[in-house]
Amino acid sequence: MTDALYFGPFILSFDIIIKSLSFVFGIIFLIVTSPFSRKEQTSQVIDFLIVFFLIIIGSKVLLHIRIFLTDPIAVLAFPSDSKAFYLAFVMMSVYLSMLVKRNKIDLLSFSDSFVRVLLMTMFVQFFSEIIFTNDFVPIYQLMLSFILLLFLLLLEKRIPYLFLHANILMIWGFCSAFLHTFSPALLFGFHVDSWYYLMIGLVGLIILLKTKKKA
Repeated sequence: MTDALYFGPFILSFDIIIKSLSFVFGIIFLIVTSPFSRKEQTSQVIDFLIVFFLIIIGSKVLLHIRIFLTDPIAVLAFPSDSKAFYLAFVMMSVYLSMLVKRNKIDLLSFSDSFVRVLLMTMFVQFFSEIIFTNDFVPIYQLMLSFILLLFLLLLEKRIPYLFLHANILMIWGFCSAFLHTFSPALLFGFHVDSWYYLMIGLVGLIILLKTKKKA
């Protein structure tokens, strides 16, 4: 099976198509299922995706600044690696923390947007890659995202949202970290290590413990 579509002299890889459509499905899922302000959440998600994309580019430039000064096109055209992803993740986390402290965004609404878009985007991407590409996709990634989607939809009206979101992050992080040691998988095209998933799981656990104390 071909890994790209050809439009005359233009080549569009299935990888780009699948990732783009996966995010579209993630946003549609958010609009259809979220109990919060859909317009505000959709705008929030799109804004953060744009900011994260720009930060990824900036991280790539910072990590290869010497090459960028002599041949910028070579740096910009080359795919981002895990180091650029990690740096962008840290910078994005700092940016998000600043917005929360300044009350520019509602943390509960944002966590709901993040969890819904993340789970549906991953599910659609993994499913599409299995069907339409020759890429190896560990079945556990597909099953884990599907189970967590069901977990979200079945329990969202029974337990507090932040408690639910924290549980989902914790389960996804710890399960992915454990399973990743046996069968590594790409996260939106990036090779990430087990410690990254473990960190996400710990963040979910910390939020969960703080939520319990407040309750």
